[in-house]
Amino acid sequence: MLIIYGLGNNESKYLQTKHNAGRFLLEILVKKLSLEWERHSEFVFCKSNSFGFPIYFLYSSGYINHSGQALSSFINYFKFKPDHLLKILLLHDDSDQQENNIKLVCNGGSGGHKGIDSIYQHLLSFKMTTDRIWRLKIGIRPSQNKHRSETFVLSRLKDSEIQYLIKLSDRLYQYLGDMAKGNFIKVQNDLNIKY
Repeated sequence: MLIIYGLGNNESKYLQTKHNAGRFLLEILVKKLSLEWERHSEFVFCKSNSFGFPIYFLYSSGYINHSGQALSSFINYFKFKPDHLLKILLLHDDSDQQENNIKLVCNGGSGGHKGIDSIYQHLLSFKMTTDRIWRLKIGIRPSQNKHRSETFVLSRLKDSEIQYLIKLSDRLYQYLGDMAKGNFIKVQNDLNIKY
């Protein structure tokens, strides 16, 4: 089983900002799959059984800094046990990487991303180790901006970034079967080297 969680803020004014790059990518992917969202008080999700194993697509109904609460509520709603959760893929912005760059990593520190911190904290209560968590870090730093991330994370995605995310969704779509089976190393090698 695989959970793909796109991090972002749920208010309409944030939906196409750099900080919402993960959720934006998730929504493109779900649209390709023609799935319907199911809404709950703390999370929104849909499910596909088309890739050999169930894949759940998820985003929070709240704010990015409380991403762990939505994931925790989702896990409790379905009464998933740690042994059921084969993998979690987090799609999120990365202010250390330049725009239109990505990196797929397993585990690792949060890099100061409060949404990732929140997820790590909540997953401890499920006795789930972070080596089950993969993260697709989407670069959002403008090439000439050497200032603090607060100066750009809430600015709108550029057209070039949106086009990049659309192309990236095509690549991820090709790998959904591999990721559902837990074969992330293959995906990591391809995305990190060739894309």
